[in-house]
Amino acid sequence: MLQAPGMLRIAPFLLLAGCFLTSPTPPIRVLDHAEHGPERADGLVVFLPGFGDDGGVFERYGLVDIVHEQTRFDALGAHAHFGFYRDFSVLPRLESDVVGPALRLGYERIWLVGTSMGGFGAVSYAAAHPDEVAGVILMAPYLGEPEVLDEIRAAGLDAWSPGELEGPAGDRSDVTRRNWAWIKAQLAADDGTPIYLGYGEQDPSVADFQLLQNALPEGRAFSIPGPHGWLAWTPVFDELADRALAHR
Repeated sequence: MLQAPGMLRIAPFLLLAGCFLTSPTPPIRVLDHAEHGPERADGLVVFLPGFGDDGGVFERYGLVDIVHEQTRFDALGAHAHFGFYRDFSVLPRLESDVVGPALRLGYERIWLVGTSMGGFGAVSYAAAHPDEVAGVILMAPYLGEPEVLDEIRAAGLDAWSPGELEGPAGDRSDVTRRNWAWIKAQLAADDGTPIYLGYGEQDPSVADFQLLQNALPEGRAFSIPGPHGWLAWTPVFDELADRALAHR
């Protein structure tokens, strides 16, 4: 559960690397990096890790420092490991354990930052809870099932239709359609939720990233030479934080 500033924080050693194989036992633990508190911060950055990482990885690789140096946002790392995606309990758990408590503490603007699998979680949460998310920053995100992405490439995002989306999400393809329907709606709206994208140019999924990049407004995407990993993600986030958060 998110803690108010000044309270004891969860020790990093509790968030062990490799816990992505564990079961999705609630609650989602967090590492709280609240320097300002909800009354003085411009907002809260919620970091969502990729497969095999934990909620402390964003502190270890300098992203929390970037937030504190460039912005007046507080930050937290959510230990949303693969177990929560395996049964897709990640969305209700983020609502109950992370975003909901942050809103109740008084944070009015919450940005989701996701790497790889965490990028899929960030978009999925924003699509399911659009009123709770001020913006998303996606770094080398998993963008969904290949057959759906192929549909979007073939039709073009403007012409693509997700089909019938009533009722609860069924499988990953259904979630992918809902996510891209949300992306399409935000890009079409004058006041749509801002979406930022970053990646390393040698990432195996670069073609998927470019599908999204081609739809984004100018300045919302940034890439550098690099792989699918932290050698690219830390400098990419440094740039995206300046573009998305530093002046907001």
